[in-house]
Amino acid sequence: MIEQIIVNGIVAGSVYILAGLSFGIIFTTTGVFHSPMPRFTPSEDSALSDGDCWKMPFLLSFFAGIAFAGLLGVLIERVCYRPLDELQATPVQIFLTAVGLTIVLQNIALLIWKSEPLVVPISQELLQGRHWEAFALPISKLSR
Repeated sequence: MIEQIIVNGIVAGSVYILAGLSFGIIFTTTGVFHSPMPRFTPSEDSALSDGDCWKMPFLLSFFAGIAFAGLLGVLIERVCYRPLDELQATPVQIFLTAVGLTIVLQNIALLIWKSEPLVVPISQELLQGRHWEAFALPISKLSR
């Protein structure tokens, strides 16, 4: 029990570390505090809906999601950030644009994919309780 709590803490801490690294990298290179996290979710949502609704294979839906997110990023840069750069906007104005864009993208995603969670199919091995141990921690097998 305590081992699982430790592993969960490491996983949650890793997410915060990645978020902090992304903030630091973006601020160091651009000089603007900008949050990219909500922009990644369209690729995941697109990949899940491609695989689920259109019965696409996982790898194809994975790469389709990445392509969709890339095209969305280019569109955002051309429509939102490039005009601000041409107008020599202040970092505060760019940050407020990023916050507004985050709100708009999250609400568009909610309209398209709704707020109900998607159910990911669980393998039979996991349901049967088969697992192996690494460093005395049980790890469930997710593939055959």
